[in-house]
Amino acid sequence: MNDVNLYRRSRIFCIMRPMQEMSPINQPDYVDGELIHVGGEDETVSVRLREEGTLHRCTTSVQVARRLESYLYGPPIRAFGTANWVRHEVTGWELQRFFIEEFVPLEDKTLARALSELEELEL
Repeated sequence: MNDVNLYRRSRIFCIMRPMQEMSPINQPDYVDGELIHVGGEDETVSVRLREEGTLHRCTTSVQVARRLESYLYGPPIRAFGTANWVRHEVTGWELQRFFIEEFVPLEDKTLARALSELEELEL
């Protein structure tokens, strides 16, 4: 794809360059969502988290999968692990793979309640 020149009064005032494809980036990250699937037939277990219309396709170890099972269709969780991101020219960043190393359940509380609980802590 070529650069696009924008003109004003017959002079270029802006050159727009297309977003370039990038090699995948691996980094520590987290994803949130409702656990809707845990399963597999070997050491790499398939996990699916649903977050407001987005489906995160993840993998994890058998040990973590055993602990995840109790949250199936339960409260949302935050999964921590290694993310594999790729940037596409048109659509931007896409999460290609996510390996769950640890997780915590998320509490469903309002911001006001959370702030109130923080104020009650005597630090």
